[in-house]
Amino acid sequence: MKNFSDSVSAATKSSGCLHSVDVSNNAMGTKGVTSCAALLATPDLRSLKMCNDGLSQTTMAEVAETILASCGGDANQALKLSTLHFYNNMSGDDGCSAWSRIIERCDSLEDVRFSGTRASRVGSLVASKALDSNKSVGNIRHLDLADNTFTGEGGTILARAVSRMGKLEFLDLRDCSMEDSGIVAICDALHESGAPLKHLDLSGNEITAEGTAALRKLFRWWGKNASRKDKIEFFGAEENEFGSGGFCTFLPSLVECGGGSLKTLKVNCGEIGEKGGKKLLEVGGGFTVLDKVLVDGNAFSEGLVGELEEHFGEKLGGMDDNDDEGEEDSDDEEGDEDGSDY
Repeated sequence: MKNFSDSVSAATKSSGCLHSVDVSNNAMGTKGVTSCAALLATPDLRSLKMCNDGLSQTTMAEVAETILASCGGDANQALKLSTLHFYNNMSGDDGCSAWSRIIERCDSLEDVRFSGTRASRVGSLVASKALDSNKSVGNIRHLDLADNTFTGEGGTILARAVSRMGKLEFLDLRDCSMEDSGIVAICDALHESGAPLKHLDLSGNEITAEGTAALRKLFRWWGKNASRKDKIEFFGAEENEFGSGGFCTFLPSLVECGGGSLKTLKVNCGEIGEKGGKKLLEVGGGFTVLDKVLVDGNAFSEGLVGELEEHFGEKLGGMDDNDDEGEEDSDDEEGDEDGSDY
């Protein structure tokens, strides 16, 4: 790694043409980071990807020091990075602090991935505050923060940053433990930003009926906004607790805003029940370009599964995790209509 890094750095130093470095899928460790320091400290670096590298908290601190060294000790000089990916490392809370030091020096970020960090609430709060304090987040088009522990507090802080991301097209907040309060804040932020979002994943966030009311509110506004309508292509909200009533609350408004664009609907294990499944049969035809319907693990009866298979055909994902007899719907009431529009 050292021989390779030093050679590439030396060959490109005079021309300044090294703009992208991807050293993902290596067992880096502190020694690995030291070995490729010449690459990480490249002054004109625009893209850096260090995914699945086993970066511990100590190693992440060294990564931050090495990258910031490219500024030559000038605390006011910004990094030129537009793409920054850290995924599936084990840097924990201290790793979030190191990552935040890098984020604070970036003024042209467009593509950010910081997921699978093994961070607790403490580190996740540091990460959300770093994004919120960055004055240039309006450039971000792709944001993946999956598998962090933001909770409602972190989600609310993160929402302040999202509200300024008017170019955002991809948002992945899967498994972030945001709870209803965080999801409500994120929905309000997406409305405020007016972002042309195409991909939204809110799976695994403990969303209940309160959160689905915020989703309906957002989707309705998108549906009424001509410049925003029919942009959403992927919506994921599996492994939540919205129940049949909650699902019925937001599904029609999702059809209203994404009927001509949504390609993937992913709501496995959402406690949808028979009522929710029947609602999908009732309004699902409004999705005219849908090619994946993933609704397994929702306690559908054998008869309802058969109806879904007949209606959606090959578009329907596997349906092995259901109750042949069906279960009583966990929530028979849809969300409150009051205050449902922006």
